[in-house]
Amino acid sequence: MSNFIDDCLNGNALLSDIDSVVDQWHKGKIKSDISLREALGMTKEEYVLWMKDPENINFIIHARQRGIPVDAAIDEFFSLPMAARGSSKEEISAIVKWLENEHGIS
Repeated sequence: MSNFIDDCLNGNALLSDIDSVVDQWHKGKIKSDISLREALGMTKEEYVLWMKDPENINFIIHARQRGIPVDAAIDEFFSLPMAARGSSKEEISAIVKWLENEHGIS
């Protein structure tokens, strides 16, 4: 069975689909013998981070894409100069795309 994180990494889901997955889990439309954390495909650390701030899903996905710990992805982001930081998901995505294209960071 796939989970939300795997679906995002495989291009089968968007980050914005997470609310739908949570709703489906609450309605019992996802296998009932798994936790929400498991349905989302998150580690315990990732789940706590996401529960603290749902916007952290950006860091979780980025870390998984790069194969690095999520705290390393957060550190990378906050080590960027202030002008390079975005305040929205779209701005952060644009910055990540720019870093990938211009600097080979992926």
